[in-house]
Amino acid sequence: MKISSQLVSAVLAAACHSAPSGTDAAILASASVAPAAFHAGEAATVTVVVENKGTRTVNLFTCPAWFEVLKGDDVVAPGTQACAASWVATSLEPGETYAHAFEWRGDTRSLTNPPASLAPGRYTLRAAVRVESAVFYGTPVGVELTP
Repeated sequence: MKISSQLVSAVLAAACHSAPSGTDAAILASASVAPAAFHAGEAATVTVVVENKGTRTVNLFTCPAWFEVLKGDDVVAPGTQACAASWVATSLEPGETYAHAFEWRGDTRSLTNPPASLAPGRYTLRAAVRVESAVFYGTPVGVELTP
């Protein structure tokens, strides 16, 4: 199977973790989780909202998930995801807002191991939205995994 250079470029752009440049600072990202406290293994809904405050159309890639869970400064979830379709982009026009909901069960994932539940405790969840070649982070919100 022949892979096009455009596909490879799009996948690399979706996976890139870089700080947004001053010209791209017109993207606003926020995340919420409901419920904010739950048992690992139960379903919670993480909703991420992206707003294009800029003057040009941008492309969003919905894989990997648009959020990160941190314990202190360390990203502990949602973990690695297989993103075969990450090259499929959603266009966001200037002034447009897009929301996407993810189910999260208080776990972390690996490509080679089954999901593993995080230990009970307080964590920080933040939006981490890939917009073309940059990642935009939202204001952190608290989440608690109960025993």
